Amino acid sequence: MKELLSILADIFGGAMEHIDYSMSQLLERYRIVKLYADPVSALF
Repeated sequence: MKELLSILADIFGGAMEHIDYSMSQLLERYRIVKLYADPVSALF
Protein backbone atom coordinates (compact mmCIF):
# COMPACT_ATOMS: atom_id res chain seq x y z
CA MET A 1 0.00 0.00 0.00
CA LYS A 2 2.83 2.41 0.84
CA GLU A 3 4.41 1.66 -2.53
CA LEU A 4 1.16 2.43 -4.33
CA LEU A 5 0.83 5.74 -2.47
CA SER A 6 4.43 6.57 -3.32
CA ILE A 7 3.79 5.89 -7.02
CA LEU A 8 0.62 7.99 -6.97
CA ALA A 9 2.50 10.83 -5.25
CA ASP A 10 5.21 10.69 -7.94
CA ILE A 11 2.61 10.75 -10.72
CA PHE A 12 0.74 13.65 -9.11
CA GLY A 13 3.98 15.57 -8.54
CA GLY A 14 5.02 15.07 -12.16
CA ALA A 15 1.60 16.15 -13.40
CA MET A 16 1.69 19.31 -11.29
CA GLU A 17 5.19 20.10 -12.56
CA HIS A 18 3.98 19.72 -16.16
CA ILE A 19 0.93 21.92 -15.50
CA ASP A 20 3.13 24.57 -13.88
CA TYR A 21 5.49 24.55 -16.88
CA SER A 22 2.58 24.76 -19.34
CA MET A 23 1.02 27.68 -17.46
CA SER A 24 4.31 29.59 -17.41
CA GLN A 25 4.65 29.07 -21.18
CA LEU A 26 1.07 30.18 -21.75
CA LEU A 27 1.49 33.29 -19.59
CA GLU A 28 4.69 34.22 -21.43
CA ARG A 29 2.93 33.89 -24.81
CA TYR A 30 0.00 35.97 -23.52
CA ARG A 31 2.43 38.64 -22.30
CA ILE A 32 4.09 38.81 -25.72
CA VAL A 33 0.75 38.96 -27.56
CA LYS A 34 -0.44 41.70 -25.20
CA LEU A 35 2.81 43.60 -25.69
CA TYR A 36 2.55 43.64 -29.48
CA ALA A 37 -1.24 43.63 -29.88
CA ASP A 38 -2.93 46.29 -31.97
CA PRO A 39 -5.01 48.40 -29.53
CA VAL A 40 -7.70 49.07 -32.16
CA SER A 41 -8.27 45.40 -32.99
CA ALA A 42 -8.38 44.59 -29.26
CA LEU A 43 -11.63 46.56 -28.99
CA PHE A 44 -13.47 44.25 -31.40
